Amino acid sequence: MKKWFYALTGLFIAIFFTHSAYGSSSEMEVLLKILEKKGIITSSEAQSIAKETKEIAAKEAAKAKEEAATKQTLAKNDEAKKEWETPDWLKNTKFKGDLRLRGEVSDRLENNTKGTRERLRYRLRVGAETAITDQVTVGFGLGSGEYASTLAGANGNARSGNQTLSDSFTRKPVWIDTAYVTYKPAKWFSIMGGKFNNPVWQPSDFFLCSEVNPEGAAIKLSGTVSPYVDLFFDGAFYLLSERTTDPDAIMYVAQPGIKLNFTKDTSLRLTAGYYGFDNVARFTPFTGTTATNTLNSKGNYLYEYNAYTFGTELGFKNPFGSKMIPYFAILGGYITNSDPRRDNKAYLAGFNIGYPSIVNFADWNLEYTFRRYERDSVLDIFPDTSFYGGATNAMGHRIKAAFGLTKNISLGLNYYNTWTVRPVPAAANRNGNQSVENLGQLDFLFKF
Repeated sequence: MKKWFYALTGLFIAIFFTHSAYGSSSEMEVLLKILEKKGIITSSEAQSIAKETKEIAAKEAAKAKEEAATKQTLAKNDEAKKEWETPDWLKNTKFKGDLRLRGEVSDRLENNTKGTRERLRYRLRVGAETAITDQVTVGFGLGSGEYASTLAGANGNARSGNQTLSDSFTRKPVWIDTAYVTYKPAKWFSIMGGKFNNPVWQPSDFFLCSEVNPEGAAIKLSGTVSPYVDLFFDGAFYLLSERTTDPDAIMYVAQPGIKLNFTKDTSLRLTAGYYGFDNVARFTPFTGTTATNTLNSKGNYLYEYNAYTFGTELGFKNPFGSKMIPYFAILGGYITNSDPRRDNKAYLAGFNIGYPSIVNFADWNLEYTFRRYERDSVLDIFPDTSFYGGATNAMGHRIKAAFGLTKNISLGLNYYNTWTVRPVPAAANRNGNQSVENLGQLDFLFKF
């Protein structure tokens, strides 16, 4: 019994030394000699155990070396993978842009003279937006565009990204179109700053041309009171002109609104806003002016342009029970400038029918509006430049149509029939006679 006890003890000791980092062949040999001397094992058994122990130790050492090499290789691969791994900010970045090719025909030239003007134009826009945190998004955009009027020197045209094909193949300018940051800590609240697309809701592009990207800061609030009532608020603070010695010209907007959901397919949006201005009157006209607002004897603005605005959209989803007509809306808008006593109002009426955006083949949209801008209803730097040259003291019809040719490629047709509201002395107002303009545009739009 004692012999077997010693044998098992010796075997455990052998196994221990085999796996121990501190074991050695010399120590094993000493142990085997002791067991042989005591007669627990024979000489041949000792030699056999020693041989097997060395073989096991060699295999364990080789295995440990192989595992260490594998771990080292994996560690190097992980480091290399981390070095080449796409950064999180790039994963969260979205790139987008569009190219519009346009053919345009107009029967009224710039200085109220009759004639026909034909031109080919393009508009290129490209930009990116990245979410650097869950609440903060940064974006920018570059775009084509021509210089503004001679009154503005070398400044870009704020209301149009169009570039006319001309000037002996000269290279064309590229402008900073947008540069902004948005902070959205909650679904119902966001604030943004920089230069950005107009965030204030309006029927069609009534108050501000859709291609104008204001500069300053803006906030948006929205919330659901009940399944039938949504409330929202658009607010903004814009810088119109930074002046060295004189006070800066600023513009601020406060526009609350309500959306009434009568059914899941019928809704009514109503807004009442205030557009305020400081340091406009008695200062020189802004960059891009069409020289149609009233000026004083020194050639400066005579009025401020503080305006009360009202907007509405009555919308119907699938109004005729057909998927071919997904949406129909009746649009309306009204503006009154509180400073001048006359020529201070503007209004819009029309409708929009079809797809809200043109993405795929056979998507389509049609919009018709009639609008009327009296001479001092709004600053003459804001209206759509295709609508009687972007001037105030203008009224008329606009028809816009678009059709999807394939995914992200569409064909557009625009027609403007416009004329002056009132004849005024040409010396006081460039838009001074009753000439009628007909303007047609054919667009091919490529989105990417």
